[in-house]
Amino acid sequence: SIHPPRRCAGDAALCEHLDRRHAMKMGNPLVVDDGEVSILLSDGSVALIDAADLPLVAPHKWSAVCVSGRKSLPRFYVRARIAGRDVYLHKMLVSGVRVDHRDGDGRNNRRGNLRPCTHSQNSHNRPHQRNSKTGVKGVSFDAERSKYTACFVNQGVKIIHKRFDTLAEAEAAYKAAALATAGQFAYEAR
Repeated sequence: SIHPPRRCAGDAALCEHLDRRHAMKMGNPLVVDDGEVSILLSDGSVALIDAADLPLVAPHKWSAVCVSGRKSLPRFYVRARIAGRDVYLHKMLVSGVRVDHRDGDGRNNRRGNLRPCTHSQNSHNRPHQRNSKTGVKGVSFDAERSKYTACFVNQGVKIIHKRFDTLAEAEAAYKAAALATAGQFAYEAR
């Protein structure tokens, strides 16, 4: 059920002020359904957690934060300001280690979607870069040779760096290298 701020009776401006204070104190509106909790974020999007994590999460005001590099596609995470510090929801739930979202959605913070990982493993579970000319992760087009190049690097070591006549061949080679090397952390394993 949804838990909106309580309404007060009397002066409209005072009611609005009290409702804002209550909403800030009580965190976000929530929907609890069959062991899963949906948290309505400040931008209107929804974050997911397990019902068991509700007591830890409910007191805080969570918002969606877009994290994007020059080359990367935008990614969204869930963050709150707690005791003067920015705290990410996934790091609150799984503390002390780097955390990967299996499905790549930073708003899905159910325990089954979170897993500990290394920096390298986390990097493998990302889509293609925003500046990709082919739209395929790990594949570029070599205009001088009119060939597609598949390149997969793991911890600084090139696993595959080979040219192909077609985009489909290069994509298949990259996927095979990614799955063989990164396994369940490969973006292609989704």
